[in-house]
Amino acid sequence: MEDVFSEEDSDEDSDEDTLMVTTLDDENVMRRYESFKKFDTLVDHSDHNLLWEMEEQSASHSRGWEEIVKKQWKDLEKSLPGGIYVRGYKGRMDLLRACIVGPQGTPYHDGLFFFDMAFPSKYPEEHPVIEYHSCGLTINLNFMCGYEWLRSCIRTRKYKWEGEELWEPGTSTMLHLLVFLQKLLNEKPFFNSSYYMSYISIIENEISSIMYDECIFVKSLKTMGYIMRNPPQGFEDLVVGHFRERACDILKACKAYKDGLQVGSNVSGAGCKFGTNSITFMNDLDSCFEPLAVAFSKIGAREVADEFCHLVGIPSRIKLGES
Repeated sequence: MEDVFSEEDSDEDSDEDTLMVTTLDDENVMRRYESFKKFDTLVDHSDHNLLWEMEEQSASHSRGWEEIVKKQWKDLEKSLPGGIYVRGYKGRMDLLRACIVGPQGTPYHDGLFFFDMAFPSKYPEEHPVIEYHSCGLTINLNFMCGYEWLRSCIRTRKYKWEGEELWEPGTSTMLHLLVFLQKLLNEKPFFNSSYYMSYISIIENEISSIMYDECIFVKSLKTMGYIMRNPPQGFEDLVVGHFRERACDILKACKAYKDGLQVGSNVSGAGCKFGTNSITFMNDLDSCFEPLAVAFSKIGAREVADEFCHLVGIPSRIKLGES
């Protein structure tokens, strides 16, 4: 069977830890995390990936555009579902940044997935511009080549989810699009892609789905490490607080998957599925343990990281993040 899941590791990762020291050392970070709003506005948009692409359009918006965007902001503030966080920018109303938390019961569980978005000058007749923070990794075949798939599907209107259009010009909203993206992070992502249709056998489809889930989880772990070291601006408290809170469950899941639990299963309750995870997955999982434990330790989840290191036999010098 063709290996459709192989991919080069990210070359964007850096040995230099860029997470803000003031955020890490602040004892109040969990308090700020707990009060982190689903929607809010920021001043500094300097690291937004669409800043320069949208620069020319920002001076030529259509009539009524500002009022439309303000209404979209209000809708986001009022109606965002759990697991989605959005920030607008006071000096650049055309730009947004969104974070979607990976849902439980899926291979994306506990991950943080970031999107930079923009309202074009002719919005909503013209579809939003989107760029996924891939960290050099494709965690969903629908996000392949960064944001090109998303842009293509919005433009051509070729993609539907349970009969729902990804984007309907003049009708759809940014809230609608964000909820749609959240739905793509589901328990059977392989079946969202075009690849499964090339396999007629149901058994082959299921095997491919399990392999894809394994691949996603490994890439999600690598994405977690990258995000912890390089949190998107304005989301530092969310990143640190989320991973401090979820560190224990993430590492428990790693241990359970290493022991044979199927990726995406409920680690601590009903719905557990045991099987034979692939050798490639087991090896890739092992390679994630050390950098993940170090990343957790450096954001303040030191005790959890140390306990995990003990369970999987990582040397103490790695536990401490020493060279």
